Amino acid sequence: MWICKPVEAAMGQGIFVCRNAHELAFQLKARKKYAHGLLVSEYIEKPLLLRNVKFDLRVYVLVVSMSPLRMYVYEEGLVRFATSQYSSSCKTAQLTNYSVNRLERNFKNATSLDDQTSHKQSFRSLKAQLQEDGHETDKMWHQMHEVLLEGVIAMHSSCTGHQGCFQLLGFDVLFDQNLAPKILEVNVGLSLALSASILDATIKAGVVVGALNVIGLPQDKVAAAQRDPGSVSDCIDSSMDEFARAETTGFIRVFPTPDSLELHVPLFKEVDERTLALARAVATGAPMLDQNQRTTRMESDREFDGVSKGRILQNNGHDNGASGFHVFEKIKASKLVSKKKKKSKTKK
Repeated sequence: MWICKPVEAAMGQGIFVCRNAHELAFQLKARKKYAHGLLVSEYIEKPLLLRNVKFDLRVYVLVVSMSPLRMYVYEEGLVRFATSQYSSSCKTAQLTNYSVNRLERNFKNATSLDDQTSHKQSFRSLKAQLQEDGHETDKMWHQMHEVLLEGVIAMHSSCTGHQGCFQLLGFDVLFDQNLAPKILEVNVGLSLALSASILDATIKAGVVVGALNVIGLPQDKVAAAQRDPGSVSDCIDSSMDEFARAETTGFIRVFPTPDSLELHVPLFKEVDERTLALARAVATGAPMLDQNQRTTRMESDREFDGVSKGRILQNNGHDNGASGFHVFEKIKASKLVSKKKKKSKTKK
């Protein structure tokens, strides 16, 4: 079975499945506007199920630069569940798209990061349930990060980009029944709206603030302007500063790591000079914090001076959801105010 997605569409629009080339040709005749921009991929018919329900993950990936390549994965994310028990013939059992599922009568939105009963959950909630079923989540997430990196490396030769640009990507990932992570698609125009739920507000606020803090702003604009973007040594120096900022956020550095020179550089079709030099620098002794050190560092850095360390925003989204909750409450309050204004105008 094959799943076909229009590359210019979104929110589940225009998606269909087919079993052979004849079915595909028939569908294309009926969908002429999608004929020249269709992504066709093999359908994963045996996904990993949780409580006999299909799910997939929205993973937030930050690519700060392609030359030298610097890539991070946010530690939290969204888990989207189907609204029916899994069945190969039932439509609502196959779909995990939030835009479609939220219209179902039994759809339940998340109320917190630890909610295990909703159709949209956090990574933290998912990991707790998978561990109850005996799965090694640390191993699963490590394999997922490797697959995400391989996906970015595959784009590298054709997406060198500009030194002053970055990209936040939304990878949709599904684990199959053998616990192998599969990339379903990569979203460039991903939704960062905070109003859908407290869960969305908490996680997405952390993603946005964390991404800005990783990227940072130069303390001395004159000195920054004098830096040579083509200089390998300047690239390495600025990258090391960036790594230090990233360690205070929820973004985990995936490339380069101390193992990248041996494990990841050979995967490049053609590795550029700066990427290779940075990988060598990290492999020969650049400091890396383990998860316990990262947590301690994040706790101690919540209230530091943002200017002195090149950070943009003090709140990094690691306050147990408080910032996301306040944002969500403000959005709800503003909606109530606008509704009251509309009612008063109608009465007049």
